[in-house]
Amino acid sequence: MSQRESQPPPEFLVDRSLGAVILPYALTALGLIVHTLRSVYGEAVARDIEDEVWLQEAGNRGWVVLAKDERIRRRQNELAAIQGAGVKAFYLTAGGLKGDVQAAIFVKHINRIIQRSRQRGPMIWAVTQAGLRRVL
Repeated sequence: MSQRESQPPPEFLVDRSLGAVILPYALTALGLIVHTLRSVYGEAVARDIEDEVWLQEAGNRGWVVLAKDERIRRRQNELAAIQGAGVKAFYLTAGGLKGDVQAAIFVKHINRIIQRSRQRGPMIWAVTQAGLRRVL
């Protein structure tokens, strides 16, 4: 077994844009460690916390970010947090999908996400039904 294969998978932080139930449960069912903004900060704070704050935290902890907000790479404060903390982010490009469809797309590509996340950050990847595309 190679060193890469023996490495444990990363921990994940799921952004509120993807919800706090369906996707986290789907990934947890695969044996992955998954955090949500609600589980990290509590319900009241999770609703209003600025994206750059939790992005910085995720990067500092080495958590891989899963999100649905593709504007994350265009907002200067969020991009600065991603770059400054070496965040590894994977965002779903399709809006308006139901939670089970979103979860199915991430589950379909989870092995590729884990492989890519072993590279050094910062990085942003677009996630589509067809695959992954690096955008940063």
